[in-house]
Amino acid sequence: MNNNFTVNKKFPLKILTLLLGVFMISAGCSNSGDKDILFKGESGRWFAEIHTDKARYDPGAAVGFYLSFKKEPEQDSELLVRYRHLNKVIGSQKLGLSDEKKIKWVWNPPDADFKGYLTEVFLMKANRFSDQINIAVDVSSDWSRFPRYGFLSRFPELNQAAVDSVMRRLNRHHINGVQFYDWQFKHHKPLSEKNGKITPFWQDIAKRTIYRETLEKYLSASKRYGMKTMAYNLLYGSWEDGPQDGVPKSWRLYRDKTLKEPVKIDFDENWSSDIYWMNPANKNWQNYIFRQTARVFKALAFDGWHVDQLGDWGVMWTTEGRQIRPDTTFGRFLKAAKKYLKRPLVMNAVAQYGQKQIAQSPVEFLYSEVWDPDSTYADLLNIIRQNDRLSNHRLQTVLAAYVNQGLAEKPGMVNNAAVLLADALIFAAGGSHLELGEHLLVHPYFPNNNLKTDDKLQKDLRNYYDFLTAYQNVLRGNLKETEINVETDNGIVLSEMPERGKIWYSAKMDEERHVLQLVNFTSVSTMNWRDNKGLQTEPDLIAPLTITVEGDFKVRRVWCASADRFSGSPVPVDFQRDGNKINLQIPQLKYWTMLVLEH
Repeated sequence: MNNNFTVNKKFPLKILTLLLGVFMISAGCSNSGDKDILFKGESGRWFAEIHTDKARYDPGAAVGFYLSFKKEPEQDSELLVRYRHLNKVIGSQKLGLSDEKKIKWVWNPPDADFKGYLTEVFLMKANRFSDQINIAVDVSSDWSRFPRYGFLSRFPELNQAAVDSVMRRLNRHHINGVQFYDWQFKHHKPLSEKNGKITPFWQDIAKRTIYRETLEKYLSASKRYGMKTMAYNLLYGSWEDGPQDGVPKSWRLYRDKTLKEPVKIDFDENWSSDIYWMNPANKNWQNYIFRQTARVFKALAFDGWHVDQLGDWGVMWTTEGRQIRPDTTFGRFLKAAKKYLKRPLVMNAVAQYGQKQIAQSPVEFLYSEVWDPDSTYADLLNIIRQNDRLSNHRLQTVLAAYVNQGLAEKPGMVNNAAVLLADALIFAAGGSHLELGEHLLVHPYFPNNNLKTDDKLQKDLRNYYDFLTAYQNVLRGNLKETEINVETDNGIVLSEMPERGKIWYSAKMDEERHVLQLVNFTSVSTMNWRDNKGLQTEPDLIAPLTITVEGDFKVRRVWCASADRFSGSPVPVDFQRDGNKINLQIPQLKYWTMLVLEH
């Protein structure tokens, strides 16, 4: 198939562009912000789904697209495909259709590294547009620049089809790294071996049976999609039988100087063992766990180590009678691990414990598991900003934040509004959210899948992750925070911190643009992002939203985009300058809209 767009003399590209503009206006995309959306800009009457062959591409690699239809397109229909970087169309092509309900094609993006793109696919017949579907593309040589972290937590005996189903879904959300949670045999001895070979299966700490073949199928699929694979394990965990495996009690930590009470997690008889804390600063323990981890990398196709901890348990004592705060050892431990293993590392900062030390260590990005008292949307924002400062603006942030955790003790449904508001805030603030795996993650014990998601939320999440990926260069790029005065004449108050009854806004800028993020908290029922009782309400639609931006910078173009509308496609915004004020009207704000003022 010829993938180079050729201008047809009877149907020149300029006319195509004009027709698309007319189409977008007729679809309710005009600057007047009309409420009646005639065309939603997503899979609708004809399109079923679209996906790419990888979650992340190296520069110079070709992107494979796969598109399926709900029903066979009408005769003489064709596809117009447009490729955007931010608001700019950087390429187009027309594709003919056969009688098949599936079509595939290839696109060669520009060679530039660390770029996000939005692909818009229009179904048309006789110059009339009848459907649209979008998908993002990430061209990045290093996953840590724009991490989108997912997880896997169940490894029973699975056939290839079951594994492929999970991995296709993660790939569709552009998940570029996967945390393999509780896959291991013992924390101090991750591999289950017999006569020097890995056994076909073993039991984990929760006495679940883990199948090696299932692990290997997931690892292979992750590689195929371009995802990094991270082996979960504690940095200081040893089972009760550690001494018989070469982990003496002298490496343990204790609650008091008398060494009568070892520090440990007490489990009941339904679990395989209690977990004892080793001293992370003990060189013998470091060498032991590093050797065990190196054996993992030799036996299984993991890329790196997801290093876990258990938070702040106060001051402890070593067997040598020295006081120790474990967080003060994290930096040295990670540097030693990197030197020994030469593998990617990610470490969990439980309730930000030890994040200062982690941020100065050789980790891929900063990972924060959010616990009380950080229960508000403002707390999520502050964590992302704190991580940015701690790493001197070098490292991205991924939050493990368990929305609706209070509901997860019994079967039920997640609260859609709570999930989308949390994602809107996290993504708009420049972070990412660990939440996608075999199920939506709502509980700190990852295998818990009591809460289900409906079709509406699944579609919305695809749009949100497309948005996060397509606009990564302005959401998580090198823009710097800036103060800017923004007002509205809708009778709605804008706030620089998330507050109930208001629109939260933040501004970043670089030499080319100002970028404003607007998240709607005007009609929510709570500012507690956890929403433990499932009571969060979705914000009311504001359409249009008239705002004034004050600034002495020159503006040549204004546009907006939202994951809540037109599958993230950008929309031009008319504006008028009045002195140092810029007056404009955003078509609508549901959960989250991004406004871009190009200099």
